[in-house]
Amino acid sequence: MTLYFGYMALVSGSFHKLAGFAGNLKANTAGQMERVFAFLAHPSETEGSHIRDVDGFESLEFDNVYFQYPTAGEFVLRGVSFTIRKGEKVSLVGVNGAGKSTIIKLILGLYRISAGTIRLNGYDVNEYDIRDVRRLFSVMFQNYARYSLTLRECIGLSDTDRLEDVHAMMEAMEKSGVAGFYDRFDSGLDSYVTKQFSDDGVELSGGQHQKLALCRTYFKDAPFYIFDEPSAALDAEAEDRMLQNFARISDGKTGIIISHRFSSSRMTDKVILLDGGVVVEKGSHEELMSKGGIYAELFTMQKKKYTL
Repeated sequence: MTLYFGYMALVSGSFHKLAGFAGNLKANTAGQMERVFAFLAHPSETEGSHIRDVDGFESLEFDNVYFQYPTAGEFVLRGVSFTIRKGEKVSLVGVNGAGKSTIIKLILGLYRISAGTIRLNGYDVNEYDIRDVRRLFSVMFQNYARYSLTLRECIGLSDTDRLEDVHAMMEAMEKSGVAGFYDRFDSGLDSYVTKQFSDDGVELSGGQHQKLALCRTYFKDAPFYIFDEPSAALDAEAEDRMLQNFARISDGKTGIIISHRFSSSRMTDKVILLDGGVVVEKGSHEELMSKGGIYAELFTMQKKKYTL
């Protein structure tokens, strides 16, 4: 009887622990989902209150901009000022933590600046609906997402209204290098890029996923392209093709490229060098090299790594 009572107590205790685990799991999941839905339902600060309509892109200006992340004690950007005009290709360079990616987040309205002004086409960006502002930009972030969707959907997420535009997708694949491994997809654009939802899906390498993210950026026919460290996982050939395509952006389109490799600066009209959240130098590659300042020093340092 002692043995049986012991078994009963053991089983009862196990069921009690299981019930407690299930209850905690449900409570935690419910709490997490509640935060997710609350975030999705939260309106943008400028949503629905705009007083101007966005009519294309003409210029973007940072005027003495300061920014501090909510949980940070120091300012990431301190009095940053620069202007980018329609048709210019700009390179943002600097060491890690200089504030390059933060500038991109502020351009897209992902954060609100602490002080200063950001102007779009000569007017405070807060006078526009942020959704209209974001439509001007096609962005490839440094930490791009990997989607378990079909190839068509992975490319078309940047412009879902053109999911059936096969010609535009093929052009984007040629520019990004996805065309180089397109024959791996047995079902063409309707093939899955992972095996998560289909056993016939294609598993891609890190470099191939980055090319796919680049393809998605090219697919959106926006007036302003932004590439945040777009070549981190690319091979040398793919990187060179990406830089050549960036340099050939035409039809009045504008572009920003962020890269630790200063060689990309030679293909842009303007270089903005940040150090410690401050713009320390700006001008063309040739102008900055002739000054012999910080940019010239960093460029020469990198150049020595590739020459004997």
